[in-house]
Amino acid sequence: MTKHQKTFAYNLKSLIQERGLKGISEFSKDIDIPRQTISDWIHKGRSPNLDALHQLTDFFDISLDELLGKTAI
Repeated sequence: MTKHQKTFAYNLKSLIQERGLKGISEFSKDIDIPRQTISDWIHKGRSPNLDALHQLTDFFDISLDELLGKTAI
């Protein structure tokens, strides 16, 4: 995993926990993205597509820069 992928994965995992969601399964249902896809982003360094990034920023009400670690959340 690259540094940027690790930062994204860390931020996403932190956001899920901070929102009180009970893991990837509950989050995947709330955002309507398959659990395995989210798991791949967090654990395997896979990158989401633009539509998924948009869904994530809308769901967490944060900017893309915040999600990607360019600015503090």
